[in-house]
Amino acid sequence: MNCTKCNAVIPDGSAFCPECGAKVEPIPAAPVETAPETFCSNCGAPMAAGSGFCENCGAKAETAPAKPDVVGKAKSVISRIPQKFLKLGLAAVALILVIVIIAAIAGSGSSKINCAMYYKDGELYYTNLPKAKPVQITDDLGDVDSSVRLSKDGKKLFYLDKYDSGTYTLYYQDMTNTKKDPVKLDTGVTSNYTINEKANLVTYIKDGTLYQHDLKEKAKIDGDVAEFYVSGDGKQIAYLADKDEDDNYTLFRATGSKEPVKVASDVSSLSGITEDGKTVLFQKDGSLYLQVNGKDAEKIESDSRIVGTYYDNGSFYYMKEEEAEIKLSDLITDDKKDDSTYDYLRDYLAGEDATTTNYTNTLYFYNGKKAVAVAEYVMTYEDYALDTPVIAYTALENGEYPKVSIADYYENGYDAFEEAWKDAVEYCIAVENTANAMTLTDVDDLYLTNDGKTAYVLSDVDEEDDTGILYRVDISGKKLKAAKKIDEDVSDSGHTVVGGSHYVYFKDVKNGKGELYLDGKKVDDDVRTRGIRYHVNTKKLIYFTDWNSDKELGTLKLYKGGKASVVKDDVHEFTFTPDGEILFLYDYSISKGKGELYIANGSKQTKIDDDVSSFLYRAYND
Repeated sequence: MNCTKCNAVIPDGSAFCPECGAKVEPIPAAPVETAPETFCSNCGAPMAAGSGFCENCGAKAETAPAKPDVVGKAKSVISRIPQKFLKLGLAAVALILVIVIIAAIAGSGSSKINCAMYYKDGELYYTNLPKAKPVQITDDLGDVDSSVRLSKDGKKLFYLDKYDSGTYTLYYQDMTNTKKDPVKLDTGVTSNYTINEKANLVTYIKDGTLYQHDLKEKAKIDGDVAEFYVSGDGKQIAYLADKDEDDNYTLFRATGSKEPVKVASDVSSLSGITEDGKTVLFQKDGSLYLQVNGKDAEKIESDSRIVGTYYDNGSFYYMKEEEAEIKLSDLITDDKKDDSTYDYLRDYLAGEDATTTNYTNTLYFYNGKKAVAVAEYVMTYEDYALDTPVIAYTALENGEYPKVSIADYYENGYDAFEEAWKDAVEYCIAVENTANAMTLTDVDDLYLTNDGKTAYVLSDVDEEDDTGILYRVDISGKKLKAAKKIDEDVSDSGHTVVGGSHYVYFKDVKNGKGELYLDGKKVDDDVRTRGIRYHVNTKKLIYFTDWNSDKELGTLKLYKGGKASVVKDDVHEFTFTPDGEILFLYDYSISKGKGELYIANGSKQTKIDDDVSSFLYRAYND
């Protein structure tokens, strides 16, 4: 069977997913999700809401949409709207627009304390590392993910327990004195909730009613609430309520104990609230709106959606979509005019019905005060920089639609446009409102570093062996420098940015294993392409070699300072603690779904517990 969260294959008899640690039993869908949980596409670890990069391996947060018909794949901080294919008939080109949840949930799993959380006998355990005796947290966890939120100082642990018909009991535990009983905040809580930066305000939905709890008592915010987002300090709440027959909502803002204020009606979706609580973005009638500091909402653009993220200076990118009807005869070249074989097709193309709908998309940059058009005829959104306004996308070169021959169309129908569209688009990178077309052609994939100063580009991929040429494109000011070749024969799987600015990739990949490289330097052979993790502060890279897929065990290795060393054989899974120590599950039995949990610090390895099913990745966010 496959994991319901990360889609990894789960061996029969396993109690937890080997990749993300989720319970095997399906989790009943909650009525609402205030902050959808995502998982790293590189290592499978759960990622806290709002995270731009995986804290375990450093990879860019990425959704996993179905592969577009032609080019590009969208990457997102958190979530995406349903994929909308922009096709000429059945196969042309896809534009995937991404809506980002702007406000990260402060404190949701982020901690500086060195700790471990793990599952044993169906319950959640916690220990301060490396010496503290493990403490059982839950009593009747049942068939659910515990949805843990650890305060930044590590002093409060929030969690769900006692599953009952789709809802849970919400608790918090004083981690400075685990002998104290946990405090029950409320029952009947839906599966997602938020805590603020100081971990003294908890916001959640119960029976459709939005509440905020100050750890002493709860206060009702409003009823019939479908979705909400909270500022970092927890004092500003934006939420949707009162769903109508057209599936639209009324948008409200609540501030402290004040009465909620209506922002807008007929709202279709809420993009989020900024960390400082000043700005709310939402969709209404297909248009993008922005409200700042409680003023009247401002319409930014019709038929548009945000792509990428919202930056600290108030800027963001968005895409405006315009529908256009095109005659198929304008896209097909008749180079067989003397051949009567195509007469029937010619008659069809001359008719009024031989048209197709396409979309002209314009990318805009909003600088916090006004919007500026960046590029027209944009086809796909590719990637964005987390810290500064830089975005990568594809666009039609010269704004010209590609054409195919009448013979090709006769033989292949709309599929004939696939290769034509691939050749017609060019990869571009915009820095704020300045667009730059890349000189590289036949690009397969592109990743930007956090600071927006570097793009890693895989190009000229051979369809037979799925390898290509890896380039580095540096960005200076608002311009692109000449591409520099890093390596050849690079696999199109497993390559990504780690630690915000470093790049890992593989060569000679077979059966999910190959030669691992970091920033152009070879690390090791026979490395599993999945599950690689990088710790920024200690500059450590950990990975598997000699992976046995039948036993789901491998050799855990560490790479630092140009040297690779063995940590332990027969390891099932691993991650970093905040301090850069290595936590791993050893001697794991697939049939029993259990193993021994260890922590490694240098050459010293200490057992934490036996019969551990999996550890909770979220506990180790750095």
